[in-house]
This record gives sequence, structure tokens and C-alpha cells, in this order.
Amino acid sequence: MRDGSRGLAFGPYPRMSLGKMFQHGSRRVRSIPTGIARRVKLPLPPTGRHMLARLALDEHPVGQSWDADSYQSVTPWTCLFEDVSLFGDGGIVVADGGVVLDTLAHCGPCRQWFVEGQGEVTLMTARQPARLEGT
Repeated sequence: MRDGSRGLAFGPYPRMSLGKMFQHGSRRVRSIPTGIARRVKLPLPPTGRHMLARLALDEHPVGQSWDADSYQSVTPWTCLFEDVSLFGDGGIVVADGGVVLDTLAHCGPCRQWFVEGQGEVTLMTARQPARLEGT
């Protein structure tokens, strides 16, 4: 931690993706399945199949079409954070000594006060970050 022009600066922290944290057996971040993967039926086009027979379709490239009537979903899951630091109103999480890269995806450096360097992130706040203990 050091003093920055906008308040307190924390870091630099390495960027760490959730996937890598799961692979390396993080104690602070866990993935918990909340359901099972399944086949999901796609709805018919709004015009209905009876209209498709009356319309001339122009395919690009020629011979290509979408004939799938369903898709395979992914397994639904919840990400559980335990004993982490939470920075700013954007929800930037620091766990296991690094910034969880996935929590930066919806944040902006100007709004949430962080600076990205070569593979690292420095976070700046006006006050100490909130420490979330437990789950």
C-alpha cells in the first residue's frame, strides 16, 4: 500500500482469471455447480414454419442454413468468494494475492480508479477496502 494522488494505492497485483484460480485449487474462490447441463429447445421463428415455405430465402454463403432446433447448455454454477477484499462500487475482488480478472470486465479505470500495467493492476481508493470475511 502507498499513497497515490487519489488516495490510497494498493498493489500492484497480478491479474488472475477465475479459470486459473479454479485449476490451481484456490482456497478463496470456488466454483459450485447449481444445476446440470441440458438440451435447450430453440423457439420457432416468429413467422412460423408455415411462412418459411412461402418465403424465398437468400442464404449467404449459398447452401448454408441454420437447421439446429436445440443447443447444449453449460452447467450452471455459482462463484463463491471467501475471505477476499472488495474494491470500489464496481466489485473488484482481490483474492489469493491477485486481482480476479473477471471482476475487472465490467469496470472502467476512470470510474473505479485502477491502473493496468504489464500483467498487473494497481487499485486506488479514497479509504481502506472492505474486507469480506466468511462467505
